[in-house]
Amino acid sequence: MAKIEFIIPVRPIPKSRPRITKKGGKFWAYTPVRTKHAEKEFLNYANGYKPKDPLNGSIELEVHFVFEIPKSWPKSKKEKALRGELPHISRPDLDNLLKFIKDALNMVFWKDDSQITKYSSCSKSYGKTSYTHIIIKS
Repeated sequence: MAKIEFIIPVRPIPKSRPRITKKGGKFWAYTPVRTKHAEKEFLNYANGYKPKDPLNGSIELEVHFVFEIPKSWPKSKKEKALRGELPHISRPDLDNLLKFIKDALNMVFWKDDSQITKYSSCSKSYGKTSYTHIIIKS
């Protein structure tokens, strides 16, 4: 079993909803520019870990999103968050964060995200700094 593990040291970003426009009487859906730029930046960090060729077969994915504790919080609340006693229940949604990862790594780390057959773990929490920890097993 192949295992690829890496950390992206930037604030986790959710996948934005597609935008719709009308051109020549037809409707077109497109990814917002902000999301495209974020996916590009994300891949710049991940490129050092990508396989020579996109992975084949079944893929197990584990992703942990960590958000920096707001500086405005009182010390007692910050300490609770660092101990894991204060869950990250605010936006962005976990499923939108995961969708961003799947789309950003699609056709680079694997051929199609339909190959992902298992999420062994997926979480969001608070930490001293923001980052995304990814483990891909094939």
